[in-house]
Amino acid sequence: MTGQPPRVAIQGEPGCNSALAAAQWFGHPTLVPCASFAAMFNALGQGQADFAMAPVENSLGGLVVDVWELLVRQRPSILGEMYLQVRHCLITHPGVPIQKVRFIYSHEQALAQCQRYIRSLVWVEPDNVVAVYDTAGAVKMIKARGRREEAAIATPGAARLYDMQVLAEDIQTDPRNFTRFLLLAARPAPAGSPEEPAGNGTSTTSVVLTLTDCARQLPQVLACLLSRALPVHKVETRKRVGVPWEYWVILEFGGHARAPLVAEALQELEGLAAAVQPLGSYPAARRP
Repeated sequence: MTGQPPRVAIQGEPGCNSALAAAQWFGHPTLVPCASFAAMFNALGQGQADFAMAPVENSLGGLVVDVWELLVRQRPSILGEMYLQVRHCLITHPGVPIQKVRFIYSHEQALAQCQRYIRSLVWVEPDNVVAVYDTAGAVKMIKARGRREEAAIATPGAARLYDMQVLAEDIQTDPRNFTRFLLLAARPAPAGSPEEPAGNGTSTTSVVLTLTDCARQLPQVLACLLSRALPVHKVETRKRVGVPWEYWVILEFGGHARAPLVAEALQELEGLAAAVQPLGSYPAARRP
């Protein structure tokens, strides 16, 4: 990669929020657009990209479940995290007035985050609000089709990229709309000194536990962390479909895996869970 911009896999087209997050992190990366999250993980695992920028949670919409499923199954390394404020715009062909819009396309999460505004467009039939694979991809699609009654919901950057018109800005229902992204790599980060000596919260550690008796074992898992004053950031349980009574637990807590208290906690977790799979320890971003 020496002298070359990093290749960053994203789900979606240039101009989408994942592309904005990649640009905010790297400046001018080479984007590897992927039609699905599975394709994004495959691009990373097969060496077509050096990194992937994965949206994992929205402040209003909750978990991006498909990404967490892939994290659990494919288990790349997490190198870092960031939060991106999401700004949605209504985008059309140049010169089209808003009263002429009859169809709206975007990613399902963007549509959900703009429901109040969409409902205010009473001349747009509910059945004509259609989910597609990506926000910027929706702009690309309506640009290519040339149908002037079609609009898309995407970022202002997507409108500039495809030379389209922004009819309305910041149409998200709640301005407290942030998406958390994880920077992924196929290999772990190089070894080095932990950022803090005893897990004081400046780093986050993410692990996946396999539990065979979730209701009994989960309180013991949390007690293992809380007894060491390690702040718990996230606990999510996912059923292992097809495996009787077994669950995955996505666990995130403050501290670096090389810090003594965290290392002790991870060792104790090994005795509580059927399996412990670290996903990474990385600098914690301040949550908006």
